Amino acid sequence: MSSPSDHPADPRVGLVTVDRLAITFLVDNNIEWFAKLPPGFMHETKQHLSSQPTKDPQTGVPIIDLENFCCGAHGFSALIETQVEGKKPHLTLFDTGPDSKSIFRNVTAMQVPVNLVETVVLSHWHSDHSGGMLSFLQMRSCDAPKCVVDLHPGRPIARGIAIPPTYETIIGRLPADPTFESIEAAGGIVEKHADGHTIADETIYISGEIPRVTAFEEGLPGGVRFVEEDGQRGRWTAEPHIMDERYAVVDVTGKGLVIFNVPTQVL
Repeated sequence: MSSPSDHPADPRVGLVTVDRLAITFLVDNNIEWFAKLPPGFMHETKQHLSSQPTKDPQTGVPIIDLENFCCGAHGFSALIETQVEGKKPHLTLFDTGPDSKSIFRNVTAMQVPVNLVETVVLSHWHSDHSGGMLSFLQMRSCDAPKCVVDLHPGRPIARGIAIPPTYETIIGRLPADPTFESIEAAGGIVEKHADGHTIADETIYISGEIPRVTAFEEGLPGGVRFVEEDGQRGRWTAEPHIMDERYAVVDVTGKGLVIFNVPTQVL
């Protein structure tokens, strides 16, 4: 392990290397609590059975209460814990899943210390990543320290899905992202960032807008955005490049960079 003096800030982005990084996936597209997991992953069953579970009166053994186990959902949310040796750890929530139910159920099942989360970072404005934000903020105690909500300023009125081959037919719109006002009403401190910056005592770097500079970066075919113009009715416009998308980076001592990016999630 290195000492705090071994952690000079990177002059390019102000990022400090960390000695410890722990990632807890709160919402992902699938869930598997029984099969063998890859190295570094752990089942939640032991945690449930060690927290005074209800005992079956007939057999006298604890009940594995699947009703309160984690659930899978389309979308993403990860709790990132970073720490430099000799300093306090920092908890950052990267995205909040698609809805109020999955984030609440999974946070409760995994006994996440919601009051200790310092910052919620939204990777981009799509409801499968922002849908659980208000629910998460409302889970925090009234006397908990205020939580910063780190957002790109370009919140859309609405985003929808168009179908091939012409991508002219809009089959539906995604649920509305939370507004800046509703986030503040739920107890969050809104911070808007279009440029790169560090959070969590400089242990996490949040990118600004990601330039699209290569021909194969075609974005999201069928992605559309609703816009309003002065004196005219609103209209849908093609938006394959989600320019408010941002990634997060943690530099781990002796291992290098860990990148959180929504299309591939974690690299």
